[in-house]
Amino acid sequence: MFIELLSRDPARFVAWVTIVAFSVCVHETVHAWVAFHQGDDTAVRLGYGAMDPRRLMGWPSLIALVLFGIAWGAVPVNPSRLRRRWSEAAVSLSGPFSNLVLASLFALGAVAVARLAPQATPLSLVLVSGLEANCILALLNLLPVPPFDGWAAVTLLVPPARRLAPDQVNVVSWVLIALVLFTPASGLLWSWSDRLAQTIAAAAGAALPG
Repeated sequence: MFIELLSRDPARFVAWVTIVAFSVCVHETVHAWVAFHQGDDTAVRLGYGAMDPRRLMGWPSLIALVLFGIAWGAVPVNPSRLRRRWSEAAVSLSGPFSNLVLASLFALGAVAVARLAPQATPLSLVLVSGLEANCILALLNLLPVPPFDGWAAVTLLVPPARRLAPDQVNVVSWVLIALVLFTPASGLLWSWSDRLAQTIAAAAGAALPG
């Protein structure tokens, strides 16, 4: 269990929990503000526009983060108030995009610190954790599975998917999430995440002056 890392490597445990909580909150806050600019002020009006993990994640998610190293968040969005046909997809995809932006910023910081101090430091540990966490959050949320953000793109491209009953969506959701997280597919997801992190780190190294 992830919480066992607390006794083996407390610095890595604290870094991961802090970074994941921060990144999930950024992800959800971006959802709220993009929805606001697309015509739906529900999330912002109800207080989801600020970086408060208790509001954006909730205690079950925070407890899961400490115990298992995973977390989630949610903000209320009213699709009927959005201005355009593609607004719902824009709101959903803005979350994973924010994680990719964060991953790039953490990568730039990690490369810069590595050049200044080739040996590992607490700061480099935090920056690398930030890169890794945001890559996995981006890929996980891009899965075309409800309730992940990628599902909005599916409903935009395949309109009949919108007509699925909530019970049907819930069944499909739990089956696909179980397949992704508790079968060899999870290893594939982590492998893609590692490759994405390496690609972003290489791009950051190329972007920074030698």
